[in-house]
Amino acid sequence: MPLLTALGLALVAVAAGAAPSAPSETTASAGPAAFTGPIDLTHPLSHAAQNWPGARTFDFTVRVAESAAEFGGFVAFNEFCMAEHLGTHLDAPYHFNQSGWKVHEIPLHRFIARGVLIDASAAAATNRDLFLGADALERWEAEHGRVPEGSVVLVRFGWGDKYEDRRAYFGLTTDDRAANDTDHLSFPSLSPELARALAERKVYGVGVDTPSVDPGKAGDHAPHAHRILAAASAFNLENLDLRSAALPANGFTLIVLPVKIVDGTGAPVRVVAISGEHWSS
Repeated sequence: MPLLTALGLALVAVAAGAAPSAPSETTASAGPAAFTGPIDLTHPLSHAAQNWPGARTFDFTVRVAESAAEFGGFVAFNEFCMAEHLGTHLDAPYHFNQSGWKVHEIPLHRFIARGVLIDASAAAATNRDLFLGADALERWEAEHGRVPEGSVVLVRFGWGDKYEDRRAYFGLTTDDRAANDTDHLSFPSLSPELARALAERKVYGVGVDTPSVDPGKAGDHAPHAHRILAAASAFNLENLDLRSAALPANGFTLIVLPVKIVDGTGAPVRVVAISGEHWSS
């Protein structure tokens, strides 16, 4: 299907759907028949958006500057400043690959793609430092078939319910957003073996509902998954909101639209899942 047709169908589907479903408690994925409308997989941007320790937070530098007289009626606007890799965001391949695409260089068709969901929330519930192995992918494929080339694979660790609690989300002992404490991080992640398996399937991207695709465990935060996926020209989506139980294991389309930052290593992104197949071939 041509890209413009695919994009048109996708946007029509979003516009025609009901309001995005409210997040629910993390459960096993529902079957495709349960997914009937668009789902927003994005945490909102505000001062509460989670930042990597030491990185700049989301800040309004000017908030609601108003002037009724000058503009002949009410008008309001804000100015803000933030880190690229804040809240729900995209990592461009260039983030860990000097010859990789920067944000504005990633081909548009890669942002409208088959969606795949691997649910690892049960395993992460008993081990917050889980390194998800390639066996999780093998189990998914045993049930659903091989992950198609050009997919965006989402991994649900069940971390969405912790997002608003910085200590629980990062495993930190402080709420200090300015502290550059990366020695006490604790959250589940992808193993290098799983990242390699996904790269071999030529996926367009990989997304997680944690702060990073790589481990936060003290002493283990080597960016192996970042480097492996970046070398395969795959982008990462981090801090996704995957709490909706309506999102199926497959049979859906992801619309991934980052802010088009020239030379960006990453960017805030709006990620929406819609039912059906609307990607380009």
